[in-house]
Amino acid sequence: MYHLAQANVAYALADHDDSRMAVYMARLDEMNLLADRSDGFMWRYLTDSRDAAQREFADRRVLFNMSVWVSIEALHAYTYRTAHGEVYASRRQWFSETKAVVGGHALAMWWVREGELPTVLRL
Repeated sequence: MYHLAQANVAYALADHDDSRMAVYMARLDEMNLLADRSDGFMWRYLTDSRDAAQREFADRRVLFNMSVWVSIEALHAYTYRTAHGEVYASRRQWFSETKAVVGGHALAMWWVREGELPTVLRL
């Protein structure tokens, strides 16, 4: 059996402590908790983009997350049918659509064997 892994990278319009990012940052913990409690959620890479010591990319504005779900349908339900959908719909307020960091925003999805977890290569 396989599960769906996903990773996404986005480029913020400002540093996390800038007032332009305040609404997004205020909802970040809420969105992570919502994912953790969602049907079909299996695992989330624990990182905190607010913590300079635990960054996946040297550029502070590059935000990264990765998770594993039981199916495409489970990830879709979380992404679009929960409060996350509202935050996602507002993403242009906080993230660049054109910044040349892996295309400004990038999403990758792949299958992992049940019980396997993806890993992160810090760049």
